[in-house]
Amino acid sequence: MEYRNKTDLFLGCLSSEKDKDAQEKLIRQACEELNLLKAEYTLTIPPSPAERNGRNETHVIYKAPVQSGIMLSMSKHYDIPTINATFEINIYYPNFPAPTEQDFAAYDSLSGALYLYYMSGHLLSTLSFMLNSSLITGLPLRDSVSSQFNKEVTEAGRGGDYAFVFMNIENMKYYNRRYGAELGDKFLYHYAQTLKSLVEDGEYICHPGGDNFLAAVKSPHLQTFLSTIQEMRLPPMQGIREEDLTVRAWCGVVPGEKYGNITFNARVFMGSTAMTHGKLFLKQHVTFFDENIAKRNEWSRQVIGSIEQALHDNEIVAFYQPKIQIATGRIIGLEALARWKHNGQFLPAESFEPLLESNKLSHLLDIYMVDLICRNMREWLDRGLRVPRVSVNISPVTASDKDAAGKIMDAINRHDIPVSLLEIELTERIPQENLSSLIDLANYLHSQGLAISIDNFGSGYSSLKLLERIQVDVIKLDKNFVGGLKSARSLEVLKSFVRLAESLGTTLIAVGVETQEYADMLYERGCLNAQGSLYAMPMPREALELRLASEN
Repeated sequence: MEYRNKTDLFLGCLSSEKDKDAQEKLIRQACEELNLLKAEYTLTIPPSPAERNGRNETHVIYKAPVQSGIMLSMSKHYDIPTINATFEINIYYPNFPAPTEQDFAAYDSLSGALYLYYMSGHLLSTLSFMLNSSLITGLPLRDSVSSQFNKEVTEAGRGGDYAFVFMNIENMKYYNRRYGAELGDKFLYHYAQTLKSLVEDGEYICHPGGDNFLAAVKSPHLQTFLSTIQEMRLPPMQGIREEDLTVRAWCGVVPGEKYGNITFNARVFMGSTAMTHGKLFLKQHVTFFDENIAKRNEWSRQVIGSIEQALHDNEIVAFYQPKIQIATGRIIGLEALARWKHNGQFLPAESFEPLLESNKLSHLLDIYMVDLICRNMREWLDRGLRVPRVSVNISPVTASDKDAAGKIMDAINRHDIPVSLLEIELTERIPQENLSSLIDLANYLHSQGLAISIDNFGSGYSSLKLLERIQVDVIKLDKNFVGGLKSARSLEVLKSFVRLAESLGTTLIAVGVETQEYADMLYERGCLNAQGSLYAMPMPREALELRLASEN
């Protein structure tokens, strides 16, 4: 065969009009025409999003059925800067008859053709991965799985066989802050791979983005899957930790029995909605979607869309709940609680505050409430009423606003309120990612003369850390703890809280006191102050003013 025809043969290996089998046949034919003994390539790729562990592989392209004589070789090296990879073609030929210059030219031509053929295939595969998979976790993206699920399951009428589980990693922001962005991505990758190992054959998993994951699992497998991911153990990871780590997830579940005929994307939305509802309002890790959650989601959209206008129109008002000295019944302080006057009703703060916090809007409400309370106190002082210290809740999200301290102090100064009359109340349930900024804000305000209190004390894991790092004036015992004071063990814990408060020089207040029996148990063991329905429910400003006037 003429070398010109051989060159055409090599170029034919690259023809996009031929399928893979035809191209591979042309490559073998070219190797036989050149009397080669073997041809192979070595591909080396460093670790990357598409190649998590990198690649170093050698692939035999052609091997002659009969190997005889001395084998010589020629190598061609190619650098691929775009992916920082190297590609090497090795051609092996016999030493007899000795190759001519034309033979070497043909070897060179074949090497170029093989490089283009195999690297184009690899690059297309990499491009497909990058378009259809998460570069952080390696899991398929939602659209890729949606197409596959609809083709294999929905069109076959088997949607009811699968439950959708929408997952959000608990405390992921804390892991990112603790480990940094690069190791945080590594953490996500290991979490995703562990999650992937829990999915059975015929089930689907994807990474919609961020710290969210989605699995479509067969209904009989659902409960096992849910229980496993609530105690999922990640193996040790270099650079992060040396021991196993147990990670939990907030889960929204869309059962197939009821919603199997709904589209893939609609079920993803329903799962996300159930997860968010459980996380913000129910405080439970597994929440099943139902129609009540759908209605609540619509309400949430209305809240987020109208809260700024509600603040502008002064629709948010303050209700006040007294803090009482148990022995005398005298008011020793007040807690200001936001109420939204909406459609003729006063909506409690717990119905909209979690939404504001999750949408980074808490600072709008918090600063508004500080200003409103200072304005009310100024009016009471001008009327000669005895004004107890008033506490206002500050969200952990507000602490992330670098201007929060300045805005609070501006409200106090503008209304000419003694700083000793305002108390900043922090919840004990502080997400780890907000802890540092909230501690800084609390300590600064305390240095300016404001009192600092911790609400929900004893309900989470931040209690001792807060007491260690913040100058605290008031500790408010969590109402769930107060409501369970029947056992001897819980009463001993109460006495230890009393001793702790005394040693720190702080005031201890029991929250959620509803009966005289509980008030007596508290008082007998040294807790001298209480707040709850036994003494007063949260009341509007006008009712409070009458009570303050009567105490005068």
